[in-house]
Amino acid sequence: MTKTIILLLAMTTTVPSVWAESLTIECTYSTFSDKDGRRELSEPFEVTFIIDPAKESVYVVGDRGSGKVDQVAGEGGLSFIEITDNGSVITTTFDSNGASVHSRNTTLNGILIPWQYYGRCIFK
Repeated sequence: MTKTIILLLAMTTTVPSVWAESLTIECTYSTFSDKDGRRELSEPFEVTFIIDPAKESVYVVGDRGSGKVDQVAGEGGLSFIEITDNGSVITTTFDSNGASVHSRNTTLNGILIPWQYYGRCIFK
């Protein structure tokens, strides 16, 4: 797994022209936290990221559609950041072992609605 993360970080920070194939990261979340605390989901929540080295871009595909995301390489991990059309901020971070957290922070009628999912990502 660590080799996969190192390769992923290399691909996403400087995409050489020799990388022609896309990389898929599939994340599955089984627990989440909101204003009422942390609990199990009745059905897993899934989100997929596709890294397209030819376009030097990352895309998210999830329950609310798809779109381009920004990436931030960290020490031993990687984060993807999406800003939605309504200004909500969605981040997904995973470490070198595939552990992941997916955070959606938004407001509705001026009220904060935080959601944070916990799970794992696999690299294909």
